[in-house]
Amino acid sequence: TDFSHPLVSKGFFKGEITKELFVEKIAPARTFGFLEQLSVLRKHNLANGTSLGNTVVIGNDGYINKPRFENEFTCHKLLDLIGDISLLPHAIIGTIVAKKSGHILNRLVIEHFIKNKDQWDFV
Repeated sequence: TDFSHPLVSKGFFKGEITKELFVEKIAPARTFGFLEQLSVLRKHNLANGTSLGNTVVIGNDGYINKPRFENEFTCHKLLDLIGDISLLPHAIIGTIVAKKSGHILNRLVIEHFIKNKDQWDFV
């Protein structure tokens, strides 16, 4: 994560994603959003499924509901990346470096690999 807001700020993850780490820290990570943006999102028929149970909401004076753990925002972005990459037709063995990624950038990378199968090395 890399936002200018002091409650979100910069986040970083480096390590191996084990089953235990995924279950304990990555899977339970919720998305986050800013209360001031909610009316505009809803006006455009977005964020309709959001609730205080599945979203950490940041208001003008701080959190409306607290994060579950310290790096929840970073873990949620990692969860997004894992979900997006799972759309590839084969598993990836290797290292992924992502900076300021989101669903749109992730999709472009996935499309690139699907369209350029000659860049795959199968083991």
